[in-house]
Amino acid sequence: MNRQRQLPSLLTLLLLAPACVPPAVDIEAILIEVDQLSLIDLWPDFDPGLYPVAIYNGSHTYLFRHPSPPAEFEPAGTVDRPGGMWVYRGLHGSVRANSAIEIGGTVTATVMLDPDDYPGPEATAALIGHELFHIHQAVHLAHWSANEAVLFTFPIANPEQLGLRRLESEALRRAFAAITDRKSACWTAAALQFRRQRFRALSEGQWQYERKNELKEGVAQYIQNRASPAPDESIPKDGFAPGEIRNRGYATGNVMSFLLDRLRPGWRAEISADTALTLDSLLTLSLGDLPRVCEFKDNLVRDIRATAESDVRDLNRQRVNMLREFQDRAGWRIVMTASLPNWLWPGGFDPLNITALTRGRLLHKRWLQLSTADASVEILDRSSLTIPVGEHPMFNGIQEVIVTGIEARPEPDMDNDTLRVTLEGIIIRAVGAQWKMEGQTLTIQLP
Repeated sequence: MNRQRQLPSLLTLLLLAPACVPPAVDIEAILIEVDQLSLIDLWPDFDPGLYPVAIYNGSHTYLFRHPSPPAEFEPAGTVDRPGGMWVYRGLHGSVRANSAIEIGGTVTATVMLDPDDYPGPEATAALIGHELFHIHQAVHLAHWSANEAVLFTFPIANPEQLGLRRLESEALRRAFAAITDRKSACWTAAALQFRRQRFRALSEGQWQYERKNELKEGVAQYIQNRASPAPDESIPKDGFAPGEIRNRGYATGNVMSFLLDRLRPGWRAEISADTALTLDSLLTLSLGDLPRVCEFKDNLVRDIRATAESDVRDLNRQRVNMLREFQDRAGWRIVMTASLPNWLWPGGFDPLNITALTRGRLLHKRWLQLSTADASVEILDRSSLTIPVGEHPMFNGIQEVIVTGIEARPEPDMDNDTLRVTLEGIIIRAVGAQWKMEGQTLTIQLP
């Protein structure tokens, strides 16, 4: 064997090396693609060019098309573009997720990019289109907003519900993939049949949440796919995990929208004008007197139901293990406790990165803001645990928030009667609080 033939040449290494380097986040290239969105028929009366955008590229926050940038943003002197462009060194305090939030008194689409997982300017522009459409929704389609308080009340550990949900998802997936309109309608009817059966066991608030989440997030995902160079139907073959209620709405709303493109052309104007319509109600209208409903084979139904039962058992084990892992993390911990009547109340959270544990406890994996009249806490890019006051996991108030696995020793700073703690993505301010350090635990008792 010729040993030399096993070793790549220097030329080969040089040619291969660029593929291992993540592409640079070119803000100007992204903005050029965002400008192109106004040329696409994404939605009736929706012009993405009307709204400002903030983009965090891993080191700076760029703001463009904004009528009154906050003072901390500086003009981006090297870039001259319509609507103007400004830059802030670092992650601006208002940017916490891919969202639409108020910056400088104006609702602005925000996108956070990871330089190591950058999808390129076209896909990024499509994502920005998703968030820009949320601004359009807030102005013109406000009735689509879902009550996020309901999200944490779903019976995610119910195997019957999970089985029906996955049968509905699979029917929608087949309707999307069907070659003929007739077959697509047949599987759509099957999906709606499973949905009606499933909704009968849910509260009105729960099935209303699903429908409105599909309208708000699912249609925004549909807009993103219409603008994307590589659209995705987004329903996985094995369905969604038991707790992925909100994630699933992005996918089902997206697929229902594309099905309506196929089965009821003109539906976008129709649903924009009628506040009572939902995606599934329009699909029902589009089917008319369908001669038959597609059916799954019995063995597939049995397999899906058996998998649902197994997944619920796994979910219960995972909940126990996740709580134990959180509690056992090495390092310092902070325990912040409130008392009657000044419970902590949620000011901001990332619903896509929350795991519901038992007894109403929630494990927040990315971002959380809580406050009372005299105290505030923000936890970013690390896990925290909330313990509720009443039946609802968040919206009856929170009596305790815990952060574990902190590397550095917390150093409380007292300024008159105001306590401040800032370290590792944690910012706490509390007036009149009492604190003590025992072992590696900082306990803060709010008045």
